[in-house]
Amino acid sequence: MLLSLISLVRSQVVAPVMSSIEKLNEIAKDPLTPLRDETKKSKFLELVKIESALIKFGMLLQVAFGEAGSDIIRECITKDGLNYNKPGKVVQAFYGFCDIRRFTDLTEIMQADVVKLVNKIAHRVHSAALENFGAPNKNIGDAFLLIWKPKGQVAISTVADSALRTYIRIILENYSDPYLRQVAKSEAVQQRVPGYSNWLGFGLHYGWSVESSIGSKHKIDISYLSPHVNLAARLESATKQYKTEILLSEDVVRLLSPNVRKLCRLIDRVTTITLSQEDSITDFYQKFPPRLPHRHLQDFDVAVSSYLGGEDGKFADWRLARELLKKCLKGGERDGPAEAILNYIRKHCDDSGCAPASWTGYRELEEK
Repeated sequence: MLLSLISLVRSQVVAPVMSSIEKLNEIAKDPLTPLRDETKKSKFLELVKIESALIKFGMLLQVAFGEAGSDIIRECITKDGLNYNKPGKVVQAFYGFCDIRRFTDLTEIMQADVVKLVNKIAHRVHSAALENFGAPNKNIGDAFLLIWKPKGQVAISTVADSALRTYIRIILENYSDPYLRQVAKSEAVQQRVPGYSNWLGFGLHYGWSVESSIGSKHKIDISYLSPHVNLAARLESATKQYKTEILLSEDVVRLLSPNVRKLCRLIDRVTTITLSQEDSITDFYQKFPPRLPHRHLQDFDVAVSSYLGGEDGKFADWRLARELLKKCLKGGERDGPAEAILNYIRKHCDDSGCAPASWTGYRELEEK
């Protein structure tokens, strides 16, 4: 009888308590280590609930911190508590910024139901990034910051291609999603935003940043501090100006594999307040409707070359560029970058239709 009682205590009390202590130690040692979602069987429901709560608590911590910057979180959590003043570290990474188009209008139309829309898109964005060497970093209401850091033996061109593949996957899945199509085609949305169909704009840039913990004992976040991160956001914002879904900086295009690089086109060279040096902007066009004819793309390439006029702008021929851009748009052809550059030439050319004397082969990206 005594042995049976000891055995019962061990299996129903000691084992569940030890399992809970083990999980507490795992969380204390490394809050981001995946926890086994299993509990020790016990007739004492309270013990089962305690262990189950510990598992859920650990999982919530991991969801809150995410993968991006997990090493920083591990370093901040010490035996003595939370040290959020540790110095950051400089990393090289791809920064992706994507934003839900016309989000204010959608919020006013959908009210509380907009949360379902945002979470559906967030799930798609996060999943696509995680499955392509990336990680979600921040959710900012209608916008998402994604990070791709070169990893181990994976070639940097593979990471660059994967970052772009993330965007392609999101766009294609959004186009085919029945719920998003239903929302976009609803009478309320079409009355407010006629022709609404493009859900997201994307910017992608590569450069350095300081990966660090930012906050206090009340709230801590992993942040990437750098003008390069801001430039990714500027590129996303510029997708509205150029009426295209994806804009890449030249730093990204240089790192793409040759076959993928061929699918991009140079559309402008700009400077921003964020970064002083000029940077070429490239959009990714081949995978999405409307598929532009080969002749159209040839004319566009020559037009952009004539518009830029070389590295210093001395060989600019805005008259030729304007005629070729008008040809690209003849017959109602939809090409946002061609429209944007043609409008810029018309606005800034001199009286003879040529580039102004101050033209140096690039312009300031004015819109944010």
